[in-house]
Amino acid sequence: MRFLLLVESNTTGTGRLFAQAAQRLGLCPVLITRDPARYRYIVDDSIEVMNVNTNDDQALETAVCEFASTHQVVGIYSSSEYWIEASARLALRLGLPGANPESIAICRNKRKQRQCFRNCHLPIPLFHCVTSEHQLEQAINTLSFPLVVKPVQGSGSVGVKLCRNREEVLAHSRMLLQQSVNERGLPVPREVLIEEYLQGTEYSAEVFGSDIVGITRKYLSNEPYFVEIGHDFPAQAPQDVLWAVRQCAMKALMAVGLSWGPVHVEIRVTEYGPIVIEINPRLAGGFIPELVRQSTGIDLIELTIRASIGHELSYARGLSRHTSIRFLMPKREGILCAVHGIEDASLIEAIADVKLYKEPGDAVLCRGDFRDRLGHVIACHESAEAAMLYAEQAKDMLILTLR
Repeated sequence: MRFLLLVESNTTGTGRLFAQAAQRLGLCPVLITRDPARYRYIVDDSIEVMNVNTNDDQALETAVCEFASTHQVVGIYSSSEYWIEASARLALRLGLPGANPESIAICRNKRKQRQCFRNCHLPIPLFHCVTSEHQLEQAINTLSFPLVVKPVQGSGSVGVKLCRNREEVLAHSRMLLQQSVNERGLPVPREVLIEEYLQGTEYSAEVFGSDIVGITRKYLSNEPYFVEIGHDFPAQAPQDVLWAVRQCAMKALMAVGLSWGPVHVEIRVTEYGPIVIEINPRLAGGFIPELVRQSTGIDLIELTIRASIGHELSYARGLSRHTSIRFLMPKREGILCAVHGIEDASLIEAIADVKLYKEPGDAVLCRGDFRDRLGHVIACHESAEAAMLYAEQAKDMLILTLR
């Protein structure tokens, strides 16, 4: 039997889809995790589990090498931002396909990304990276408000906030500098990025290898947070804008030296042109791979698995449709009692999926990041305008009851 090792996973996004795709390809997926209870799908889908402290690189390497010595391991990957570098290093260790771990390390640290882009003469926002109170004061004195304050590592908009004055920058930066671990219990560097706020429409380039599969239009929550609350694929924009976004993405990838597998490049189109917000050396979150699949027929998850096990790749477009996803977001905190309107929303024309991430009795919190999402609707249609309209209508039909 051929085994695909998956180091941890997304909990609400593509993690389950990766395991299912591996099974379809005749592989036995093994989820390596320190907390199996975090993943509800492993029991339903009969996923084999290896219980390892994945926060300990040495323990992880020892467990993987021991397993590989007695089993036919054909690939190693992770659908989680936090373990993609570790997975790439393990793949290299075992002589399996994967991205360059050093390039991934650059992408996973926003300071290193910014410095790399600056060295390659790519446009970037003005920024300072601070590790102390003294550096924090210097940054505030040399940048103009409003400012975006964020941790140098992380994903899903965790810890990212727009600060409009000195007091807000100081308070949020101090809070981030006090954190030693992230929301998954992994150690984080005590560094904070303080940067110029870029106004403009946000897009992302979905890249595989050296090819851009398509451009996504992204919708964000109200400031001061930057939660992604919806996506349209493919993005509807003037051709010169889409071309500029593509060029910007490819230059950024060349700068960091990435040319293997899936990459998600976030770009904001400002009055000065497109500027890279960040490169994520993995598949996009927010179910964007599913939008791509329903829109084009290209299964990025299956392609990633094929790349991870060294198979020849082919991804001809078999469809030409438009997809939109809208996330169900809470207006306040509480305990979820029920969500009404699910059946009615599912019956709307062009609705391809309605999914909830919470169950009655679960706590509903407003953190200002991806964890606020309670569910989603996906619409698919030949018309971009219709897909957007139906997604909005279905989302608005979902009514939360909290106590």
